[in-house]
Amino acid sequence: MKKTSFLFFMFLALFSHGQYTLQKQYGDTVDCSGLHVIQTNDNGFLIIASKNPVSQFYDDLFVIKTDQMGDTLWTKTLSLESGFVGAGIQTADGGFVITGKTGIYLFLMKLTEVGDIWWSVKYNFGTTYANGISVIESGDHDLYVVGENFIGEEVCCAPLVLKTDAEGNILDSFNLPYAENGRAYDIVETPDSNFVISYSSIYMGPPDPQLIKVDKNGNTLWHKAYDSYCECHVNLTHDNGFIISGHQVNTYKPYLIKTDSAGNIIWNKSYSDYHVFNYDLKVTQATDNGYLMVGGMMDSVSDLIILKINSLGDSVWGRTYGGTDEDFGNSIITTNDNGFAIVGYTRSFGSDHREVWFLKTDSLGLITSTRKYPITEKHINIYPNPFSNSTTLKANTEFKNLNVSVLNALGQKIKQFDNINGTSFTLYRNDLPKGIYFLQLAQKDDFVAIEKVIIIDN
Repeated sequence: MKKTSFLFFMFLALFSHGQYTLQKQYGDTVDCSGLHVIQTNDNGFLIIASKNPVSQFYDDLFVIKTDQMGDTLWTKTLSLESGFVGAGIQTADGGFVITGKTGIYLFLMKLTEVGDIWWSVKYNFGTTYANGISVIESGDHDLYVVGENFIGEEVCCAPLVLKTDAEGNILDSFNLPYAENGRAYDIVETPDSNFVISYSSIYMGPPDPQLIKVDKNGNTLWHKAYDSYCECHVNLTHDNGFIISGHQVNTYKPYLIKTDSAGNIIWNKSYSDYHVFNYDLKVTQATDNGYLMVGGMMDSVSDLIILKINSLGDSVWGRTYGGTDEDFGNSIITTNDNGFAIVGYTRSFGSDHREVWFLKTDSLGLITSTRKYPITEKHINIYPNPFSNSTTLKANTEFKNLNVSVLNALGQKIKQFDNINGTSFTLYRNDLPKGIYFLQLAQKDDFVAIEKVIIIDN
């Protein structure tokens, strides 16, 4: 018995690794959408979102700072004329830098740790407008912004790469080769203190993804173009190669290209089982060297979907989240407990407007410690847990037509029990081997809870 208990607690510690899960909504009297999330130095989160007060085509900036459990510490709303909200980072001094578009100007803005404006700069390049899509801080604390310069109807746009100092003063700007009518999506700093930029060219056709490696002065070190059509982002991978991610133009299918450190293709794959309507499809890498994408899957309504890919590009699992209305994911990151944080929007939960939706999952993409009871709050207890032969789920109020799915540790459904009524349900072990399982509870097609149970031997 002592040996069994020791193995159980060791397994539980290795599996959970201190992971916690949650989901939250943040709303207003207008449509809001979470666009970008980062984990901050204090283990909380910064959510960069948009508010849509007037037109579906233009947004105001909405910034939400939370603690580790998603509780709001402060918010900031800034009006953007004809606005576009890009992305943001936390800088080495603890502040936050955000980019986007206001009017015809690309903007950079720095907020303090408590949400006050530190500085704000608008850049006019003499074009129709300029737009910041992504920003990073380099190892020597300069800022690099990528985006697009919109020149006019005939020329359209050109990729924009801007280098500033820590206060937003322009130090340099770079031109990119083979970039007719394109835009730059992403920039990452490489271990050798150079930079790789993802951008596209749409000259005489759909956008073709390209990578370029440049030094701090914008000199080209290498350039690669890829035989596919997608608007693509780039991340540095654990092996110092790159993962290029986006959706394929016209099909809206998720698309990945894995390269080595010189931009040479290792594999490239499209995931045709999923309609992911997401312009800004950027991935995160998990600790097992796999990748996760987030977006929306169109069914009878749109559900938020997370798609897990292994290190060879094969689909491992897909998970959907949402309710009876439209739900969507825009950004996913790996958190410091090896779980994942996702932001997007929901119409299923909260008010009649779109609300910012924030989810924190464990390493399997499951939400196991936060319970959502959409009808009447039902406190659930499971005892015994761990168990060897059977365990009983008990609620303080009655369930009607409750459906219970039993998932294994990979999130695969292995048993299903439907139309359960009353205040209790007993799960018998039968042929289930020992290990960790999840009980996914749903009532009238609404998500109720996911509860973790553990089977041990006698």
